Amino acid sequence: MADTLAVSLLSAATLIAGSVAAQAQDFGGVDETIFVEGRRQAYQGLFDTNEVPGAIQDIDIGIIREVGAVNLNDVLDLSASVSRQNNFGGLWNSFAIRGFAGDENLPSGILVNGFNAGRGFSGPQDVSGIERVEVLKGPKAALFGRGEPGGAINIVTKRPTFERYGEMRFTYGRFDQFRLEGDYETPILDDSVAIRLVGFFEDAQSFRDTIETTRYGFSPSISWQAGEDTLLTYELEYTDQEIPFDRGVVAIDGQLGVVPIETFLGEPGDGPMDAEVLGHQLEVQHNFSSSWSLLAGVTFRETSLTGFSSEAELSGSRQLLRQDGMTLTRQRRFRDYDAEYFVIRAELAGEFETFGLRHRLIIGADYDRFETDFEQLRFRAPSLATEPSLEQLYAIDVFNPVYAQFPPPPLGPNTDRVEVQKAWGIYVQDQIDLSNKWQIRIGGRFDDFTQSVTNRLGADPEPRSDTRFSPQAGIVYLLNEAISLYATYGQGFRQVSDFAGNAFAPNKTQSAEIGAKANLFGNIGATLSAFWISQDNILVGDPETFGSVPAGEGESLGIELDVNAALPGNIYLWLSYAYTDAEFTNANPDVNFFRDITPGTPFINVPKNQLSVNVSKDTSFGEVPAAFGGGLLHVGERSGELATDFVLPRYTTVRAFVQVEPVEGLTLRLDLDNLLNKEFYTNSFADLWVEPGAPRRFRFSAAVTF
Repeated sequence: MADTLAVSLLSAATLIAGSVAAQAQDFGGVDETIFVEGRRQAYQGLFDTNEVPGAIQDIDIGIIREVGAVNLNDVLDLSASVSRQNNFGGLWNSFAIRGFAGDENLPSGILVNGFNAGRGFSGPQDVSGIERVEVLKGPKAALFGRGEPGGAINIVTKRPTFERYGEMRFTYGRFDQFRLEGDYETPILDDSVAIRLVGFFEDAQSFRDTIETTRYGFSPSISWQAGEDTLLTYELEYTDQEIPFDRGVVAIDGQLGVVPIETFLGEPGDGPMDAEVLGHQLEVQHNFSSSWSLLAGVTFRETSLTGFSSEAELSGSRQLLRQDGMTLTRQRRFRDYDAEYFVIRAELAGEFETFGLRHRLIIGADYDRFETDFEQLRFRAPSLATEPSLEQLYAIDVFNPVYAQFPPPPLGPNTDRVEVQKAWGIYVQDQIDLSNKWQIRIGGRFDDFTQSVTNRLGADPEPRSDTRFSPQAGIVYLLNEAISLYATYGQGFRQVSDFAGNAFAPNKTQSAEIGAKANLFGNIGATLSAFWISQDNILVGDPETFGSVPAGEGESLGIELDVNAALPGNIYLWLSYAYTDAEFTNANPDVNFFRDITPGTPFINVPKNQLSVNVSKDTSFGEVPAAFGGGLLHVGERSGELATDFVLPRYTTVRAFVQVEPVEGLTLRLDLDNLLNKEFYTNSFADLWVEPGAPRRFRFSAAVTF
């Protein structure tokens, strides 16, 4: 029934748009760029920034280029509300927003052009195809549905703008980084159709011994202006990345820095993991009038992750390093993961008046089906109590690693299952102008979802289905044309399953936020906000069954300040600061090691203080246009392993750049990252899985535009 409803919604939307397009007789004189600039993102409607009761950070291509970002982690470092989480050996982007992270075994929390389609095994997200990244903070479940209470990341991709433009960019950097990017777009067919071709290739060594990464991808798109009021866009995404699985370094007796950050403790002979994605997006936007529009679309995405890994064993009863401080017991695994994600949606947005009150309405529905196929083979060493040999431990000396010292141990079945999640939802939001000063927002979403698992190695877990209603309410006071005050409250949920595929009652969340926004002189934007979030039904350990149970409770509260300003003297400032206090509020064993979580136990990898600053200046050297600038990232001390006293130390890194345009259309740029050559650690899962940051490095790039 849900499938039929969803397909009917999209079919109706497409027929409406197609009918209007068929009636349009005169294509001459259509100003395509006006429509393109009016493109909107799903779930957001059309509001001025000061009218939205919630904090939003818009990280556009300008600031992305200014900081020299090449992957999504670099971009998200610009938002102090986002903290890096364990990234599965470098194989995906993982983060928490306002303290709350998603599934530790699966990427989550990402929208792509408004589609709830960021899950899967596609590898780290490259920035070559990104136009901007929106950090949508706070209670958004009333529209988005299933997700984390801290917010979501929406990636807006590069699509045709009906302009003629081209760029080629070459980069060479320390550790033999070679990178090539291309971006070309042009209108065709009497300017009613436009195409855009975006691609990248990168081959790079690493400061980590033996590590080499090869990555490439392309994302062509085509847009058809099917009349003055109808735009259809199709986008293809393909990437292939070969990335060695790297759990990072280990701490000795809780101390980092004893083992050099260059030391790789896996096996080069394992070869790289291969992460691949093939995705399609089709979207239609039709403007019925200047007040009403329809946005409908469908996306289908296939991702896969395949390869071998050798990684530190975390079990204390097997780990020899805990005894001698030099010999690391390792596991060996083979993973073959596949995922398919299908999403369909339709949304109507517009405005009307009743009794002199202006209403801006969003009504929509969506359906998604997410299927994951997990196959994993694993070797684990025997207990130290059996006095095993070094070969039986698959051991390596952390101070003098000898690779291929022992033959790869045989692997046995560990996980072999297929999980299918289906969900559909309907939502409505109305923002009402009570006066020229006061606006209120009310909304809600109803979700119906099912979760089922086929276990090829044993009995199938019980399937689970549930329904949820997520309300939201907000209020905005427009102090004047430049400043507004707001408050908002919302409830939400997230489907929950453990790594064995067992489904549980969903996380339940409540979120509240108050804040102030300013848009001063047309060139200074600032948001100051305070938030509170609580979550129930967090998965924790069950000592009776040695399994999982949704009994944990957590809370996060904090203050944030975001500033984006163009100052006199061609100086540009980006500043983002967050104070986040995120912790468990009840007592339970943790889900992985059954250690005691007590009230006040901090969430892992979430610093209380985080600051990102970037400053740049446009200038000239004689007649040659130029720019220079730099920035810093400060990340405070944070828990490095749940329910232990192991912490990751605070760090501050500094970057700088200078660029010149010696001739029109040619830009030369030099970036220096970690200018002060600080040793730092970005995230961890345990004291034996810690990711170090890169030492000082340079990058030189040359870009040609045409």
